[in-house]
Amino acid sequence: MKRIIHITSKPPFPIVDGGCFASAALLNDLYEISNELIHISLTTQKHPGNKESYPDKFKNIKFFHCNTEIHFYQAMKSSIKGTSYNIDRFKNVELNNFLSGLLEDEDIIIIDGLYASGFIDQVDCKNATMILREHNVEYKIWEELSDRSSYSALRNRLKRLKVLNPFKRMYVKHLSKRLKKYELKVLSKVDQVWTISDEDKKTLEGHGIHHTRTLPVSISTSFAEHDYSNNSVFHLGSAEWLPNAESIELLRQLHNVLLGDGLGAELHLFGSKIENSNQQSETIHGFVKDLNPYLEKMGFLCAPVVSGSGIRIKILETMSRGIPVLTTSKGAQGINDRSALLLADTFEELLKVMKTLILSEDLRQKMGQKAQKYICENHSFESVRSLLNSSIHEEA
Repeated sequence: MKRIIHITSKPPFPIVDGGCFASAALLNDLYEISNELIHISLTTQKHPGNKESYPDKFKNIKFFHCNTEIHFYQAMKSSIKGTSYNIDRFKNVELNNFLSGLLEDEDIIIIDGLYASGFIDQVDCKNATMILREHNVEYKIWEELSDRSSYSALRNRLKRLKVLNPFKRMYVKHLSKRLKKYELKVLSKVDQVWTISDEDKKTLEGHGIHHTRTLPVSISTSFAEHDYSNNSVFHLGSAEWLPNAESIELLRQLHNVLLGDGLGAELHLFGSKIENSNQQSETIHGFVKDLNPYLEKMGFLCAPVVSGSGIRIKILETMSRGIPVLTTSKGAQGINDRSALLLADTFEELLKVMKTLILSEDLRQKMGQKAQKYICENHSFESVRSLLNSSIHEEA
């Protein structure tokens, strides 16, 4: 096995969100199959680097800081140059210089996420093999954000959601076009693209990016058997990310109806930046470093996702614990066996399934065990590492 250089746009550790989880899982898998592994991460104000947050086994770690705060002048400069401001904020001269002195012909460079790819046009990568791991098809997220009219009818229920004003919508659409142009250009340059979901793979192939393969996220299932007697509802995810904020708003409205119908199931919200609603039977836990003690006591996850792209890592994490999941078709993206989930795409359907789950311990157990079986069969360490090994050898 040749030397592997793993580059991320934010430190995988500590694991504070789904993106960190996916990068941490890949880094662990690479460590297990490689002889020499160098991990490089960009850091930001939001995601500072701290080597002490990493497991002790990772020794070769290098950080490069990027100031990703949004500045009008820099945004206009990117616009005039015709580049993507989304990507420009993550470009780092020190990283470029470091890579220029580091890279050798035999190296395998794994770019873990599009925002870590800013060095490609600025560094002589020699004859190193370049693989880009896509967490999502990034431009699609920005396209959705700029086009409210394309969202599901579920959005009509979100009475407190602020609509983008016309100027912001125009600018976000401009950013999405620039990002799409950059994304497809970079993906065409690398030797291989790894997607987390088959849906994203098909999307990229539709743009002529055929050197793709799906590489699932590896997930542990070594948890104690779940207690299905609890019927509480919960949600995972920071409200800083718009799709999560929308899901939380919709879930609160669903929960409010359930309370009015006399079903007093508790609602638990995990994640940062969640505002207090003063709603009855609702608990906001905020960011929790170790979810295990909490999730052992939860009934089922309700993730009424109406926007975003790619697979939801939090849904996979929940399934791995044997906890049942209720979500939308959008939230189920990337999960090949939809029978491992409970699906509902309208407010009324979501309400109906929530009521059934709250009232039926047997259904919670059946769907929880089915979910965990799916993760064992599709996201085990052994199967993912085998795919990872064959993918790298194929390109090396």
